[in-house]
Amino acid sequence: MTQVIRYFSYVLPLLLLLFPVVILFGFFIYRKRRKYLAFKESVVTVIIDVFLCLSIIGILIVTLVPQSIRYIPIEQRVQLMPFADVMNISKYVLIENIGLNILLFLPFGFFTSCRLSLTKILRRIFLLGICFSFFIELLQLLLPIGRSTTVDDIILNTLGAIIGSLLYVLLKRIFPDGLIKTSFVALHKRGKEIRP
Repeated sequence: MTQVIRYFSYVLPLLLLLFPVVILFGFFIYRKRRKYLAFKESVVTVIIDVFLCLSIIGILIVTLVPQSIRYIPIEQRVQLMPFADVMNISKYVLIENIGLNILLFLPFGFFTSCRLSLTKILRRIFLLGICFSFFIELLQLLLPIGRSTTVDDIILNTLGAIIGSLLYVLLKRIFPDGLIKTSFVALHKRGKEIRP
C-alpha cells in the first residue's frame, strides 16, 4: 500500500488543483442536463462524469509526466515483445508494474461503464481501453519525457479497464435499482421490522 501511495503521491496535489475546474465543468453539465433529466438522474450523471474526468486526468498525469520530475531514472526505450522483461526484473518490481498498470485503468473502466448501456459493454470497454492506452504509449514514444513505450502497458492497462467494467457489471447485477436506491429500501425495510 505504501508503494501505491508513494507512486501516486505527486498526482494528488495536481488532482486537488484540478478538482475545482472539474467540479465547475460538472456544474455546467448539470445545468445543461437538468432540462432533460430528473434531478436525481442529472446529479448522478454529473457525479459519474466528474469521476470519469478525474480518472482520465489522473491517467494522463501518471503516464505523461516526465521521469525527471518523479526522480525515477529510466532510459527511454521501445519494447514490442509482450512481457519480455519478466525474466530480467525482480518479482517485486514485476508485481508492482503489473498491479499499478491494472490499478491505473480500473476507475476508467468502471466510470466509463457507468456511461454505457449493458449490451456489448465489455467489447466497448476493451476497444476504449486499448485505444486510450495505445494513444498514451504513442505520446510516450513521441514526446521527450524519458518514458518507455511497451506493449506490456497496453495489455495491462486494457486488462485494468476490463476489470473495472466487470466490477461495474457485478455491482449492477447485485444492485439492479442502483446502489443508493437499494440501500435506502433496505434501511426502510429494516426500520419497519424494528418497529413493534
